[in-house]
Amino acid sequence: MAVVDVVGCDRTEPAPGCEDGHVHVSGVGRTGNWTATIGFRRAPQALPHAAYLRLAPASAAGTLDVLTESVINNTDWSRVLAAGCTQHLLGPEAAARLDRLWCLRPSEGSDDFSRLVATLHRSSVTARLPVRHVLGRILQRGPDRVDDLIREARDRGLLERHDPRLTYLPWPPAATGEPSPRVVPPDAPPTWQMDASTTGADLSDLPGCRDFDFHVGVRFCPSDQKGIPSSYLCGPGTDGRPGISAYPRSLEIRPATWHAGGTAAELTQKTLAKLPLSLVLALGPEVQSGHLTAAMTMALAGNPPRRGPVHLQAVATVHRFALSKGFKPHDLVAQTWRVSLRTAQGWSRSARREGFLGERSAELAALGPRSWPTASAKRP
Repeated sequence: MAVVDVVGCDRTEPAPGCEDGHVHVSGVGRTGNWTATIGFRRAPQALPHAAYLRLAPASAAGTLDVLTESVINNTDWSRVLAAGCTQHLLGPEAAARLDRLWCLRPSEGSDDFSRLVATLHRSSVTARLPVRHVLGRILQRGPDRVDDLIREARDRGLLERHDPRLTYLPWPPAATGEPSPRVVPPDAPPTWQMDASTTGADLSDLPGCRDFDFHVGVRFCPSDQKGIPSSYLCGPGTDGRPGISAYPRSLEIRPATWHAGGTAAELTQKTLAKLPLSLVLALGPEVQSGHLTAAMTMALAGNPPRRGPVHLQAVATVHRFALSKGFKPHDLVAQTWRVSLRTAQGWSRSARREGFLGERSAELAALGPRSWPTASAKRP
């Protein structure tokens, strides 16, 4: 069972994505020791939508909890978002009823799913909210599909016919007082801004997710401590002492309010599936440890398969980046994918043979001015 708890948003402190409050959802699925915080934003003349997400350990401070790709993949995001939206829109009783029905794992079109739709429908009518919009937010379905689900519930006798005497109060617009977002041309090159602070690493404007920024909480500990995956960064030890490992401990997904379109960005299950969260988790420790060049090349390369044309194109991209910054291309390719220098040289030869790379002199001439972004670039 999910434990859903509502916490009002403290409007005295800036909280991107939480202008309309936030909800804590914990104890979901196989990630029972993690808590998801969902922040809601209210657009004018519309219901609030989920725009902020934070995943952090629910256990006591000081314990070892490594946030891995497996934790993210094992989280039932549809259930987390549905519980949070129901709690925020309809209250704790409706959220508890939703979760009890969700535990039955109803398939769409079944009696249990129609019973869930009927429960949400009645709660929306009681709260005097537009039913179709509420069901669309909670179940993440379009208006046509919501109409079909309501019709199925009525045909099964689980939902009474609509009473035309019932009217819904309009949802009041919110006066957030936000400045107009900066307009960024659609063809503007990404900046991959990466900054480290005492609380973790901030990653902005990553390729493929321009409407969202990320903050990865990073923790350092001795590399010989049990529970740390060997794939995470390890610094060499001295005088017989163990090295230092850096691992991600929390993840925040925030709307890029400074970016055009970010203020209207909505987090759904489909949005989360498209975001390269595994790459974000890998970049966090690198940035926090000062390895900005490696982090930038990892962002450039993305997470392609290690064979085929997509991989060779990524190798060519990192190769050109190294040339433009005066680095040794093969060394940077090896560092980005954590492979040997010999393997990196073979990948570059394959990329050149397949036409993704030209000769070194031709590549340098094609680069033109040294206009690549730097990791220390400031946000406009």
